[in-house]
Order: sequence, then C-alpha cells, then structure tokens
Amino acid sequence: MAVWALNQQAGLAEVWALAMAGLGGLTQSMFIALFFSVILLYFLVTRSRVIHVSHALQAARIKNLAHEKHMAETRLHLLQAQIEPHFLFNTLSHVLSLVDTDPAQGKKMLARLTRYLRSSLKRSREHDATLRQEIELIRDYLGIFKVRMSERLSYRIDVPEDCLEQRFMPMLLQPLVENAIQHGLEPAPEWTRLVQQLAQGLPDRPVTGYLSWLRASRLDATYLIPVEEVCYFKSEDKYTTVVTRDDKFLIRKSVSALEAELDPEKFWRIHRGLIVNLASIAVARKTLNGGCTLQLKDRDEVLSVSRQYAHRFRQM
Repeated sequence: MAVWALNQQAGLAEVWALAMAGLGGLTQSMFIALFFSVILLYFLVTRSRVIHVSHALQAARIKNLAHEKHMAETRLHLLQAQIEPHFLFNTLSHVLSLVDTDPAQGKKMLARLTRYLRSSLKRSREHDATLRQEIELIRDYLGIFKVRMSERLSYRIDVPEDCLEQRFMPMLLQPLVENAIQHGLEPAPEWTRLVQQLAQGLPDRPVTGYLSWLRASRLDATYLIPVEEVCYFKSEDKYTTVVTRDDKFLIRKSVSALEAELDPEKFWRIHRGLIVNLASIAVARKTLNGGCTLQLKDRDEVLSVSRQYAHRFRQM
C-alpha cells in the first residue's frame, strides 16, 4: 500500500508539472502576441499623428501661399493704380502755360492727358490686358512728354504683329518707361553741361558767375545738387534747408549769402528766411493781409510770401 501511494503521488506530480509546463508555454505565446500588438498599435498611432501633422503643415503652407498671393496682388494693384504725381502736376502746369502761348498745342496735350488718365484708371481695375492696349497707353504717355520735351525726346515702338494680342497683367510697361524718362532724360541738360565742362577743363561755374551746384549734406553723406533742381531754400537756425522735388538737405550758408550767389532771374526771396525757385511755382494766390501764397509744382507744401515781397507776384 505504501508503495502504491508513493506511485500515485509521483504520477500526480508529473501531471502537475506537465500542466504547468503547458500553461507556461501558453503564457509565453500570449505575451509575444501582446508585445507585437502593442508595437503595431504604437506604429498605427504614430503614423496617424504624423499624417495629421503633415496635413496641418500642408494646410498652413497653402494658407501662407494664399496670403502671399493676396499681398502680391494687392501691391500690384496699388502699383497699377498709382499715377506719378510729379508727372500729373508738371503736365497740368505745362498745359496752363500753353493756354496763353500755344492754345492748339495745349488743347492737344490736354486731350492726350485725358485719354491717358481714362485708360490707366480703366486698366487698374482689370485683371489682364493685351500688349496692343498697353502700347496705346504708352503712346499717349510718351506723346505728353514729347510736347513737354520737344527735341529732347525721340522714341520708336517696334513690336511684332503676332505679339500684340498676348495677354498679361496690365500696366507693367509704364513703370519701365517712367524710369527711363526720369533717370535718362530729365537730368540730361545738367549732366551734358557737366560732361562738357569736365572735357574742356572749365571750372564748375556758368559764364554768368551765379551759383550752379551746391554741396549739401543729409545724415552722414554729402551730395552735389544742381541749383536748378532746388524748389526753395529755408533758413533753419544755423543751417539752411535745401528742398528739392524728392528730398531735403542741409548747408552751412545763410539765406542772405545764398541770395547774393543765385541768379535773380530764377530765384526770388519771398520771406526773411525763404528763397523760391520761380520754375517750381505752379500758382500764386493773394491773401487778405496783402501778401500771397505759392503752390509749388512738385511739392505739397504751400509757401507764404510776406507783404514786403508780394508785389513781385502781382503779375502772376
């Protein structure tokens, strides 16, 4: 009996060992399956987040591109709608002068200006235009300058016929023509005279002996300014401000000293501390106190003329 009992216990232990061995194998398989399931789940979640972030970045990039496109279109429309104020003021002033001297030419110039303004304002509201339309606009623009500059301006427009119907953004040619005239033609007389003087070894002073050039400063730079480009001189404490069409400079010279060196046929003193270039005056208006005011062609400010000098402008 004792032997049989021992044999029974040994059998049960063997069965229990086999059962535990089988359960251990099952647990190991489940652990491996769970491990790979976690890895797969992590991969799927990570990929989902990457895709979400990628879509968000792409949406932000598209939004940024749309904003940049909108800003570029806005700047382009502003450029298209811009009419050079100096060109407009100078043209109207020239028309006023032609009314008395050559009415027919003044009427022709005013008609060109009207046609140019109507076409340019219309182009600024359109999304595209043909090359033919742009060339017509440039012809009117150059025609106005031809009346103003006479022999100084000569041009030829040569465009192949098969290109005239090509479409592009409107008013892209005009800034190129404006820059060509502004930087290539308008300063031509002064530069021509300067080159001739340098070639001949003559001093930088006209035959009349009046002041021709000014050495003026702005910030830390020094500039050489033709006197003809000055709109007016204004006394400022120890300095005198030199005001041109586009900028302001300083010189260490009093208004009284300048008056003695400037051509009296071109520059008039209008106040104790003001000298104006007559060529820069557009309109002179009387005031109630016996003086007058001057509206300049190329500047927005209005200059006051004291009663002491107002008699000079009565004929204007």
